[in-house]
Amino acid sequence: MVVSNDQFKALQKEGEALKYRVIGIDQASIDLSKKIAKYLPEEAQFSSAPQDFQTGIESVGSLLFIGSFLGLVFLAATGSIIYFKVLTEAGEDKSQYNMLHKMGVSPKEMRKSIASQVFVIFFVPLAVGLLHSAIALKAFSSLLMMDLVKPVVIWMIAYTVIYGLYYILTVASYNRIITQNNRTEG
Repeated sequence: MVVSNDQFKALQKEGEALKYRVIGIDQASIDLSKKIAKYLPEEAQFSSAPQDFQTGIESVGSLLFIGSFLGLVFLAATGSIIYFKVLTEAGEDKSQYNMLHKMGVSPKEMRKSIASQVFVIFFVPLAVGLLHSAIALKAFSSLLMMDLVKPVVIWMIAYTVIYGLYYILTVASYNRIITQNNRTEG
């Protein structure tokens, strides 16, 4: 609202700090807010809805980036730990699979057995992680008063794909360890 100097002086109470607020959400409003803020004294308590909105969006974007990055780090750590744990167990399970091989169990059936055994080991942490993410999504959406379903679901899908790649790599490595054992001892 633009008023004359006389009206402005009449509205201003002596000794009371003025509060300015700009409302609008386009780039022109943000630029105008910045220009107005330059001309006002620091004690003017100037606030701008467009600048506040932009700051809020930047904060949420930073929060999503940090959360995504940490999630990716934990995913890589979890996948690696499970991968090495399963491969360590493969060395211990060689004799059992060798016995199955001698009993006539086909390589295809052994691969199915290995895939299902490793699937359980991978599925439980993934299911718990996705369930935790869904609950956290609900809490953060309420807390931030924003709809975070789309970015979180995209990351959940990406994590599931990466986790699936760890699973495939683990099954292939486990099979390779077991079949090498059967070739050398069979």
